[in-house]
Amino acid sequence: MNKKAELLRNLHRGSSILVLPNAWDAASARIFERAGFPALAPAIQAIRAAVPEMVINAHTDIFLNAIGEEATRFERAVERLNVYARVGADCLFAPGVRDRDTIAKLVKAVAGPLNILAVSGSPTISEMQAMGVARVSVGSGPLRATLGLLDRIARELHDEGTYRAMTGGAIPYDEVNELFS
Repeated sequence: MNKKAELLRNLHRGSSILVLPNAWDAASARIFERAGFPALAPAIQAIRAAVPEMVINAHTDIFLNAIGEEATRFERAVERLNVYARVGADCLFAPGVRDRDTIAKLVKAVAGPLNILAVSGSPTISEMQAMGVARVSVGSGPLRATLGLLDRIARELHDEGTYRAMTGGAIPYDEVNELFS
């Protein structure tokens, strides 16, 4: 079995919640690695080049896209996620769920490790761990936050001729170089 896939499977079933950030480029990957994350969610390019031994994070978009009647979403999501578990999924992903009660009910109702997408309004990681969530993903959140910063930098440069947004909180040049040494 692929050692990386086995490590990732074990992290889903460990005593601590797995926070899995998405790295969209080499610099982002190094920053998350430097922060101490044991694993990173693969970018699309990595998935395409993956070996057959993969960790399957099966998801349903019922909550994320508000599919169907609200009163039926929980039961339909549980039904789908449990089918995925029966056919071999390693983790069950229910993006779009933010409220504590629904997350806690999902943890109890699904037949495998539950993955929740961290978004504005989601419980904290420690709260989700206490509920029994196995994995927290951040999806495109860090990339969108970075693009928001870039947008503020561009507007400030254009409109004010200043660059405080660019220099405030920036990683020093030498540290960026160290990421790749």
